[in-house]
Amino acid sequence: RIRSTFAMPVQHDTIAPHNSHHVAASAEIKESDAEYLAKHNIRALMADMVQEIVVAKPVSPVQFMIDYLAVGSSLCQQDKHGLSMMRRARLMKIFKAWDKNQDSTVDLRELRAFTRKHGGNAVTQDELKDIFMDMDESGDSKVDEDEFLKFFSLSVKRMDDDEFEQMIQDMLQ
Repeated sequence: RIRSTFAMPVQHDTIAPHNSHHVAASAEIKESDAEYLAKHNIRALMADMVQEIVVAKPVSPVQFMIDYLAVGSSLCQQDKHGLSMMRRARLMKIFKAWDKNQDSTVDLRELRAFTRKHGGNAVTQDELKDIFMDMDESGDSKVDEDEFLKFFSLSVKRMDDDEFEQMIQDMLQ
């Protein structure tokens, strides 16, 4: 809970009597908050994070802040699709698992082989083909890394890190 340190100034009603206990308690809270912020160097952390946001201009600033606090500044940098370097690296493991012939593209045959091997009963072959066609923006019957990352960036945008990691684990099982 964010307390008085970040709260807007309170306008006291002129009808209500001034309560000295409330003022003392409020001062104690402010002092406690200031001590906490100083002890954990929060002001510097937030200033550094805001500076990184201004410089990086991430596609998804909120996800950037979450990743910055969770994994640090180097892994929270985002690609053009708004994926942090951490999420991008995890998704590329999936892509490489799909790309059996290692030509940096995935065709429908490779995707079908992967889903069969990894318990792909969740979707029908027609649904899988539709998903593939959604990924293949160029229409060349191959999904390259950029198409793959763009497709998944839309899917994982609202996932927290635990949900994202579970999705990755499920896909690699």
